[in-house]
Amino acid sequence: MSEKPTAAIVLALIGGVLGVIIAFILLAIPILGLWVLICNIIIIVGGILMNSDNPSTIKAGAILTLIFGIIGGINIIAIIGGALGLAWTPPSERQPAQPPPYYHPQPYPAPQLPAYTPPAYAPPVPEERTRVKHYEEGTKAILAVLRSPHGNLYLTSPHQIFGRNDFRGLLPQSSLECISRTHFKLMIQGGRLYIQDLNSTNGTFVNGRDIRGRGLVELKPGDKVNIANQIEFTVSY
Repeated sequence: MSEKPTAAIVLALIGGVLGVIIAFILLAIPILGLWVLICNIIIIVGGILMNSDNPSTIKAGAILTLIFGIIGGINIIAIIGGALGLAWTPPSERQPAQPPPYYHPQPYPAPQLPAYTPPAYAPPVPEERTRVKHYEEGTKAILAVLRSPHGNLYLTSPHQIFGRNDFRGLLPQSSLECISRTHFKLMIQGGRLYIQDLNSTNGTFVNGRDIRGRGLVELKPGDKVNIANQIEFTVSY
């Protein structure tokens, strides 16, 4: 359901209904009572128009409510409803929140990875797949690492999606809001490591280049991956 100016609609309808009741009381003075009745019926129509999904129709209903709230006997409730309807802005026209400025940390030397000896029963790795090496951290196999001074992200499967929840503990809440729920994915294909932006709001950058809409982009050791201008990683595998 699309967002609508709910408060404006409710006030317009309440003001119109109350105005109609008052108009029936004023019918003892035929011309005045009839005028107030017509104006408040138009106010109710304005409230119904503001319940539309079309922003132009909503604005038209707000204008009707405001004008006839004024000329129909100063219907304060309807006037407030019309003003709220005119002040309402469709979600598509609202400016998105700007992310806070990116903090550039001091250079951080990447720790040396422990040497890995494959188990005796492991099959030999084909020659064309030797570009991506495996090593063990605890009991979990790590295929690749994105390293930063604030913490690391680990690729533990050939196809893995990363989003906002993966950065909890690495970034403050204000920065987490700039990262999409499903922001990017890492994958291994043909022995090479690739990254792809998943239509994120604030972008994914490889060596300073925005990769939104570019599909799979190959990563090499030492490449810089910047997420939404909030945190920068160094590729290691």
